[in-house]
Amino acid sequence: MAATSLFDTGNAFVCLGGSYSLAVIAKGEKGGFSVRNIVRTMLRSVPFDTYLFMTILSLLHWRLPECVVNFSGIVGGANSFMAMLMIGVGFKVSGSRSQTGRIVKTLGIRYGVSAALAAVYMFLLPIGLEYRQALVILAFSPIASSSPAYTGLIEGDVGLASAINSLSIVISLVLITGALLLML
Repeated sequence: MAATSLFDTGNAFVCLGGSYSLAVIAKGEKGGFSVRNIVRTMLRSVPFDTYLFMTILSLLHWRLPECVVNFSGIVGGANSFMAMLMIGVGFKVSGSRSQTGRIVKTLGIRYGVSAALAAVYMFLLPIGLEYRQALVILAFSPIASSSPAYTGLIEGDVGLASAINSLSIVISLVLITGALLLML
């Protein structure tokens, strides 16, 4: 649980602002590459700001009022549904060779890197077996459901991003199941 929580924390900083800020810079919208531009773009991401705020509250051992926690729980319950709805609305596969090629290339790179990371986690990290197993499973996790939304913000191909995202869910389920069968 500890390894998964730490991975999720780092992953949230990347998925909820880090990747978006790098994409904005790579697209040339916010000047050249600099730490200042990255931080500025990340701080304009509402999900990132929320995560950062909650992390600070947690580190300070401060609690939100109970009414805010209850309301957030109700709204948060719709998160999975809204993420899947957003992916479904954006999902558009044209069937063209170029789109199919881009999907295969993107997912090939994604899962090639995932397999390399899983091997490093399993065979090279000097930590307990249960931590290495958890990290292997996390390496094969699907692409973040926020990716199509951020793709839309930089005026990218939301249909392609949604298709890649949807396919990554299916591929990840297969790969995680395979990894579990191999490790257990």
